[in-house]
Amino acid sequence: MNIKVVFPALMILMLTQALTSCGTKEAEYDWPCWRGPNGDGISLDTDWDPEALSGGAKILWKTNIGIGYSNVAIEDGLLYTMGSESRTTSVICLNAQTGKEVWRYAIGPGLESQSIPAVDGARVYGLDNRGALVCLQAKNGKVIWKTHLKDDLNARKTSTG
Repeated sequence: MNIKVVFPALMILMLTQALTSCGTKEAEYDWPCWRGPNGDGISLDTDWDPEALSGGAKILWKTNIGIGYSNVAIEDGLLYTMGSESRTTSVICLNAQTGKEVWRYAIGPGLESQSIPAVDGARVYGLDNRGALVCLQAKNGKVIWKTHLKDDLNARKTSTG
């Protein structure tokens, strides 16, 4: 069954602003939101050697972020993703070079993270599968604001078949 959240107008405007601003001022290797800086899934990086991939990709580091389906957003050498451990969904910030955890913010109860954080300069946004939406400081994970789509904004889930 497909579940879709109906957003109030204010929330749509806030999320649209955050997500459409992804392509405004990234460094060469930033990937600040789903499908990259231009929303098309294409990297503009041309300074790489395809021969470096012969024999497979070289794994630089691995880390356990829990379970879920989140991809990553990258900006200013920091990698943002989401994962669930011990029935808690978190937004996680890692050093993109080393894989070391910089900070972790527990949004709340959840079994599997399903969204990808979006980065907008000094802010990162995370949405869990129960409707909790957070805006965090990108460098340290401190809360700027948080809300719940259903409880605070009266959003409702509808099923489509």
